[in-house]
Amino acid sequence: KKGCGTMAITNVVGSSVTRIAEQVFFTGAGPEIGVPATKSFLAQLMAFYLLTLSLKVTDTHLQESLIADLRLLPGMVQSILDREAEFAECGRFLAEYEEMFLVARGINYPVVLEGALKLQEVAYIHASGYAAGELKHGPFALLTHRYPVIAVAARDNTYETLMANIKEIKARESPVIALAEEGDRDIDKYADRVVRVPAVTPLFSPVVNSVALQLIAYYAARGRGCEVDMPRNLAKSVTVE
Repeated sequence: KKGCGTMAITNVVGSSVTRIAEQVFFTGAGPEIGVPATKSFLAQLMAFYLLTLSLKVTDTHLQESLIADLRLLPGMVQSILDREAEFAECGRFLAEYEEMFLVARGINYPVVLEGALKLQEVAYIHASGYAAGELKHGPFALLTHRYPVIAVAARDNTYETLMANIKEIKARESPVIALAEEGDRDIDKYADRVVRVPAVTPLFSPVVNSVALQLIAYYAARGRGCEVDMPRNLAKSVTVE
C-alpha cells in the first residue's frame, strides 16, 4: 500500500501471497509431507543464494566461482544422506537428554536456531540455539554433565574463537558434540563426539549443516519413540476463528 516493491518466496502455486506480491519466486520443493519443514526450509535457503548471485557484481570471477560451488551442493547433501548411520548414532546419544544448547558463530548462527527448532518439534527436547559468544551471559549457569552442547564448527574466520568457546564449555563438564568438516582434526582435541560434514565454501556451509542437524533431530526423535511426521500440538496450517 505504501508503494514498496514485493517479492514472495513460496512453494505453493496459487496461494494468497502469490496473488498479493508483484514478483514470485517458486521454490518447487514439492509437497512437504511431515509437519516439520525440512526440504522447504532448504529450498528457501537456496532461493536466497540464487537471488543474491543473480545481482550485478563488480567481481565476476568470484561470482562465477560461487555459482560453480553452488552446483556441487546436491552431491554434498547426498554424501551426508549416504552416511546417515553416523548421524543416527549421534541422535540416539542425544535422545537420552531433556535439554541442550546448540551454538555457532557468524553465518551458521541461524542454522543452530533451525537445529534447535527441529529438536523441539520432533524430539520434544528443550533445545536452544545461541551465538557462541553469548552463552556466557546467563545460559552458562545451566551447563552440567547433563546438559550437552552441539557446536557447529565451520572452517571460516570464526573458527578459532569458537574453539575457545568450546574449551570454556568443556570446563563446565558439558558433553560437546561438534559438527565439523571432513579433514578437520583440530576439533578432535576439544569435542567429545565429532560428526563430519563435507568441506564446502564457507558461504554455503549452512546448507550441509542444516541437513546434518535435521538428520540428528530425526534420529533423536526416533530414539525417544516420537512421531516424527506428526508432532503433538502442531499442524500444517492454523485457522484463527
